[in-house]
Amino acid sequence: MAFSWIQPSFAGGEIGPSLYGRIDMSKYQVALRKCDNFIVRQYGGVENRPGTRFVGPAKYPDRKCRLIPFQFSTVQTYALEFGHNYMRVIKDGAYVLTTSNVIYELAMPYADTDLFRIKFTQSADVLTLVHPAYPPKELRRYAHDNWQIVDVTTKNGPFEDINVDETVKVYASASTGTITLTASSAIFGAEQVGKLFYLEQPAVDSVPVWETSKTTAINDVRRADSNYYRANTSGKTGTLRLRIPRECRGMAGAVRVQMIPGSSGSTCTAVSALQKSQQWLAMA
Repeated sequence: MAFSWIQPSFAGGEIGPSLYGRIDMSKYQVALRKCDNFIVRQYGGVENRPGTRFVGPAKYPDRKCRLIPFQFSTVQTYALEFGHNYMRVIKDGAYVLTTSNVIYELAMPYADTDLFRIKFTQSADVLTLVHPAYPPKELRRYAHDNWQIVDVTTKNGPFEDINVDETVKVYASASTGTITLTASSAIFGAEQVGKLFYLEQPAVDSVPVWETSKTTAINDVRRADSNYYRANTSGKTGTLRLRIPRECRGMAGAVRVQMIPGSSGSTCTAVSALQKSQQWLAMA
C-alpha cells in the first residue's frame, strides 16, 4: 500500500547516484535526489529560485555570447556580456549607456568561438581573464561606463613544465636587451607573442661544482646552486674572494616574445639576464 514520508529538512541538498542506497548516512535522511528550480536554504527549507528577465538582444543574433558576473559590492553588481570581439555591461536590469544614450561597449580580443574557454577571477575592480590561445588579460573597472582591458605583465612565470625533448635547442643572441632566439626546430607560432619564454642551461658538467678544501686559481669559474662564480684570488675555501661575473649570473633566464618572423626564430626582450648560449627548456 502507498504511504507518505515526512521529511522536515532538505539541508543535505542533492546527492549523486552513488549515494542513493546509503541509508546508513545521516545526510541521506535530509537529502534530495532532484531539486530542480529550487534553492536549498542553510536551515533545511527550500524556496523557488529567482526568475529571469529579458534585458535586450545580444549584439549579434547569429553568434554566441556569454554572461560573466562582476560584483564589487552588494550595491555594485554587473553582468558582463562577452560576445564576438566586444563586451557590454548590464547593471540594474538594463544595459549601461554612454552620455550619447547608446549602449556602452568595449572592444575585446576574444572571438565568439573562444568565449567558453575563458577562465576568470576577480579582485576588487579587476577581473583577470585567462585563455589557452590569448595572453592573460586584466579587465579594469573605473566607472559604470569606463572599463579597460590590458595585458597582464609578469616577470617570473608561471611557466610550463621543462621541455622533455632535449633534441630541441634554442640559442639566444645576447644576454640582455633585445634578443633573437634561434631554434633547431619549428617551435614558434603567432600565439606566443607577448608570452614569457624560459631558458635554462641543460649541460653544466664543463663547469666544476664549488667544493670545500679544493685549490682554485685566479679567474677559475665554479658553480653553486644556480649561480656561477669567478675567483679573484687563488687558494682554498676561506682564503678566496669571489665575484659573480656579468656574463655568468645564473643558469636560467626569461624573455618576452615580441615578434615571430618565422617558425624557427623570434625577437624578444630580456626580463632577466641570460647566460651565453642558453638552450630552451620550457615556455609560459
